[in-house]
Amino acid sequence: MFNQVYEYFISHEFETTKLVCAPLTCYNIKGTNFGISKHAACSDFEADFKIKVGNKNIRMHKECFQKISPVFDAMIVADEKKDTFHIDDFDFPTVRNSLRFAFNEDVTEDMTGAQMYDMIRFWKKYELYDYEHTLDYCTYEGTLIPLLRDLYLTDEIVKNTLPKTVVKDYYLYPDCCYSFKEIARTLDFQELDEAIKSEFLKQCCIEERKYVEEVKKQEEFYARIIYVFLGLLLLTLFCVILGITSPWDVFRRALRMLRRL
Repeated sequence: MFNQVYEYFISHEFETTKLVCAPLTCYNIKGTNFGISKHAACSDFEADFKIKVGNKNIRMHKECFQKISPVFDAMIVADEKKDTFHIDDFDFPTVRNSLRFAFNEDVTEDMTGAQMYDMIRFWKKYELYDYEHTLDYCTYEGTLIPLLRDLYLTDEIVKNTLPKTVVKDYYLYPDCCYSFKEIARTLDFQELDEAIKSEFLKQCCIEERKYVEEVKKQEEFYARIIYVFLGLLLLTLFCVILGITSPWDVFRRALRMLRRL
């Protein structure tokens, strides 16, 4: 039922709840102040697990905690009675934002490049699922240079994702994203290791060619569909003018005429 009415809603946002794994999604109806709130399936159950960062706790469900990372899952399987996980190498905002993002809450709007980079490092260390998507989503001018400097030559996913993301974002959003050629002229990029710069630029050139070819194939495909549609439209009009009820009659009459020649 919710999917059927979703088309009438124009905006949604997340409200912070006591459980990081159960965000509350608010949908507002166009032109009104009326909306509905969609709770996560686990929101009615008490938390049975907490993540301790310094002197602060993040409450959630153990089952949800297991689902977002094979590292977390293995830890719980090894000790099913464990109800607390201590994190000492990341600050509280990084852990909280990373977990909220893992449960589909977009927390990146007001984050700085440094904060987003720390979130990426958290995802990498604890092997949270969909790491590649997180890299793609969080890569912009504020995170690109640190990612290139610290992870590009050692992290295969980073190496494969960054050139694709930079090229794709520039072609999709040219007004707010830099091309890799513009990035290459910045002082921060020039200060990177030569091996990083040459490898990154080479991969960007390859990805740009692939992207342009893919766009061209899509344009050709859609052009064929338009030509077919126009052909069918003309055929229909031709049938109407001649008073032919079926398009197949056109082919039959054409075949008779060819036989007479």
